[in-house]
Amino acid sequence: MNVSLLLPSKLKAGDCIGIAPLAAPVEPGRFTSACNYIISKGFRLKYQIDPTRNYGSRKDLFSSYSPQERAEHLNNLFKDPEVSMVLAAKGGYGCMEVLPLLDFQAVRDNPKIFMGFSDITAMLIALHMETGLVSIHGPTLESAFARSAEQAYQDCLDFTFSFLEGQPVTYPKPEVTIFSGSASGKLLGGNLSLLASLAGTRWQIDLDSAILFIEDIAEKPYRIHRMLTQLKLAGCFRGLQGVLVGSLRSCEGDNSSDPSLNDVLTDIFAESSIPVFRYSEFGHVAANLPLPLGREVEIGPNGLKFLKLPFAT
Repeated sequence: MNVSLLLPSKLKAGDCIGIAPLAAPVEPGRFTSACNYIISKGFRLKYQIDPTRNYGSRKDLFSSYSPQERAEHLNNLFKDPEVSMVLAAKGGYGCMEVLPLLDFQAVRDNPKIFMGFSDITAMLIALHMETGLVSIHGPTLESAFARSAEQAYQDCLDFTFSFLEGQPVTYPKPEVTIFSGSASGKLLGGNLSLLASLAGTRWQIDLDSAILFIEDIAEKPYRIHRMLTQLKLAGCFRGLQGVLVGSLRSCEGDNSSDPSLNDVLTDIFAESSIPVFRYSEFGHVAANLPLPLGREVEIGPNGLKFLKLPFAT
């Protein structure tokens, strides 16, 4: 899909943040804690449907509401002139079934910050591909916002709010170099399981001239290899310029004799002649730093740097 880049406006004090239940329901206590924290930061909240509904039940299978209800709520948040940012309530499972029901024209007409990660990757990719929106891979309401009392999550939130408000931020240097070098390109990616699941659909990721970032949780090395191979065989890696590998928590093998994640990454990208670095500060970890999809970045031994601002000026 060849669409022009669509930049959201940066977040300002007093703005209204819309909460979107798009996948799994949120535990009520965590929902309350997260809302209280956001309000304490000087922002207003808005949501039409309760993200905690169905917690502990199977009424709508794995999700808080039916696909139609979740899509309608997200569409309304983008249409609502009072809402400046849409924050996904939680990942889990359920986003892919919502994609065909989204009002992409409403997003084109009302660009605003949209942020989430994990299963929300499906939404991040679809919104960016269909509309050009620079969506944000970053914390959900249920993750960091609900755990702001813990220092590691508070550090992530401080960084995230600085980023969303358009302040200068510095990303860390890579911790492990799989293949050295430097490269530039548009930043695209998210949860590896979701990227692999989107292969063969309308929203299969196109990584031509891109820097890919991936993260995942509780997937053994052979599964990581299988998903990367799937993307490779689907042609997604044509024109790929570089790779950032985030947290792969609980993804190592059971035995020391098993191939490691570094072995997997080395095998997959050995013939690509592109830089591949490992970080631990985005994904299913406390330090889930925000990454804007579609914006030009440069990667190298010194870390990640924006070549263009991710928000409208």
